[in-house]
Amino acid sequence: MIFRNAGYWGLILITLLVALLGGCQNEQAEKPNVSHVHEDGTVHEGTHTEEPAPVATENHDGCAMVVHLDDKASANLNLKTQTIALEPWFDSIKIPGVVDADPDRLVHVSLPATVRVLELNAPLHSTVMPGQQLAVLELVDPEINKLQIRAVELRAELLATQTELDRTRNYLSALPAANRDGNDPERRRVEANLAVIQARANSMENSLGAVLETLKISGLGDEQLKKLAEQGKVTTRISALEVTVRSVDLGETIPAGTTIFKLVAMDHLLVIGDAFESDLPVVSAAARNNLPVSLLFPSENRNVNHLTILTVESALDGVERITHFLVPVPNQLVSEKDVNGIKYCDWALRVGAQVQIFVATNEAEPRFVLPSSAIIRDGGNIAVFRKISDGYERVEILMERLEGRKAVLTQASGLTEGDQIVTNGALQLNLILKSQSGGEATGDDHGHSH
Repeated sequence: MIFRNAGYWGLILITLLVALLGGCQNEQAEKPNVSHVHEDGTVHEGTHTEEPAPVATENHDGCAMVVHLDDKASANLNLKTQTIALEPWFDSIKIPGVVDADPDRLVHVSLPATVRVLELNAPLHSTVMPGQQLAVLELVDPEINKLQIRAVELRAELLATQTELDRTRNYLSALPAANRDGNDPERRRVEANLAVIQARANSMENSLGAVLETLKISGLGDEQLKKLAEQGKVTTRISALEVTVRSVDLGETIPAGTTIFKLVAMDHLLVIGDAFESDLPVVSAAARNNLPVSLLFPSENRNVNHLTILTVESALDGVERITHFLVPVPNQLVSEKDVNGIKYCDWALRVGAQVQIFVATNEAEPRFVLPSSAIIRDGGNIAVFRKISDGYERVEILMERLEGRKAVLTQASGLTEGDQIVTNGALQLNLILKSQSGGEATGDDHGHSH
């Protein structure tokens, strides 16, 4: 009986041993490409058979850490990397702002006369050159027309007076020489008459000059005034950098003083920031110490860095308790084209664009700075993917903070200068790791942080 029981249990043990050995062989067959990431960064590869990329490898804890991809697979995933280096980083506050024209480089085109718009040769956002005709306007201001008519009348009277003056001078020169005692009534009469005519001519010249000056102030150009003074020709039409405002339409009659165009030099613009009273000490200190300012344009996901504050207004708005400060920003010409003889330029910045202004609050400290799209949040861990010789390695990091769409990492973050970090496609790599290790993607997985 004892031997019979011993044989029974021996048979069970042999069966279990065979099953265990078979399971190990099957596991080796199912996972032919297993590698381990050591602390020194080397990867030990085991015996494997050829399988299509991507392939994930594991560390000693069984957690997938590396995805092996060739160049073609990386291109298919549209993976992009950034070589990191320590760079100066400032703590900062965020303040809203808007792009505006530099008032010293802005021209308002208007006329102190009522006109009717006949032609507009400068469409909105077109680029105009010096001497270019912007518009053709018809003078309909009755006072301007009366002044022009008066100028024509004065010119005619002056011409007649000058003719009379020349005739009197010729008559005086033809008179006999004066008597020795100077008693010559005719000569004295002609000389007195000549003086009166000369005085009348001088008065007419002064009056005509005053009328022409008034017309010049009213909007007539030098060439038009010259034609009026020399030819007696009345002007009914007058000719009025990128056009930012065009507030009139064809056929419209506009009163004196109306702005017809606003022209702005686009190569340099201003950003106007609205700082609350609590932000004013930081903004003022940044202006005094020339601390850097950076701009983020949310609609374009674009940054402009290394700027400084030009000036800070001293007065606070009485209701909202805000003050304005100015940040000069250079602009870049992206492209230009000609459409039916009209030039259009595409600039990187446009007047009226909304912007977030980051104003530094302290001196710089060295930091690694990555786009937030490089950050993976997985459970309670934060990680990035680092490019290695034959793929991409997941590295858990210490992140200091998120600033806008930038992730700020300290020097002790787990990365070193020169590392190539994936900035586009980190989420896909993390999903590959999870699928290869048999895990499931959780709700904490993000290719970027919000």
